[in-house]
Amino acid sequence: MLRIEDQLADNLYDEISGIVLTMAAKKTWDADCVVLFDKLEKLLSKKRYKSFSGDQRTYHLTRKGQACLYDVPANQSGSLRLYRNKRVRLVCLGGWNAYSDRWYSVAVVPKRIHENVVLLHHKDSN
Repeated sequence: MLRIEDQLADNLYDEISGIVLTMAAKKTWDADCVVLFDKLEKLLSKKRYKSFSGDQRTYHLTRKGQACLYDVPANQSGSLRLYRNKRVRLVCLGGWNAYSDRWYSVAVVPKRIHENVVLLHHKDSN
């Protein structure tokens, strides 16, 4: 079972996290957020994130565009059971009723940040 204490900050610093951070900085949901969210949905689809519905009390993400990383426990049940013992990025795509049901998108991500970083400069040892 996922606990809110197990949420990890999204430190992958890619295009998805850039959109998520921009949306989080907004005080209100405006036309810019609509455009950003549309871009986020298209990007998640392009990157082959899997979508599922779930309860915000289980996944602890409540707002459109909110995201975090989780190390999925070995005994995880439900929609994330396919990701046991892996690190995933979970993104909230909003609610589909007024209570607690939400749409989420998920994908496996590297456990170490350097696995996701492209080396831009390399000092030759010669």
